Amino acid sequence: MEPHAILAFTFELARQARAGLTALKAAEQAKDADLLHDHISDFLNHAAVVSKILKPGAGKPDDRSRVRGRELRQFLGVSDKDPILDRTLRDLLEHIDEQIDAWAAGSTDGNVCDVNRGPVSSIKIGGKNAAEISLRHYDDTTGQYYVLGRPFELKVMADSLRFILQTATAQRRSFMADAGQSRQGGA
Repeated sequence: MEPHAILAFTFELARQARAGLTALKAAEQAKDADLLHDHISDFLNHAAVVSKILKPGAGKPDDRSRVRGRELRQFLGVSDKDPILDRTLRDLLEHIDEQIDAWAAGSTDGNVCDVNRGPVSSIKIGGKNAAEISLRHYDDTTGQYYVLGRPFELKVMADSLRFILQTATAQRRSFMADAGQSRQGGA
């Protein structure tokens, strides 16, 4: 991978990670449930961009984007098992229309809630808790975010973004310092 490409991707990864962490902090401070979920959505969108850069989708193993992803993960020390690379939530949200169709078709009672906040046990309808009947639910007592009944650990994703932000920033600074020394040494 060309040095200028690595530099460009470290800029982008740092920007996306920082914006995601800022959105999550705003979510944690939000008083309104709609605003909370808007901020979580922003967090997840930024996390998805980081994921796409570091682990591009389908294609041949030697496609440029997949090679780039592998090289960037190695450069930044991001494990192939890093939670930010898990496509489950990303795919779920990218295909939310299909997921809602399937969820609605399987619903026997027709109950639905959305953009809830609090312990999943705080809402009970027809014997089901909030996680089971909500399109989106954030349990701020556990930090779990539920989408159509599936739990996701936002804190774990945030920890991953923090690592990527710190590493990308440090690598970029080191890279730029080395490049500056090379230019000075050649003059």
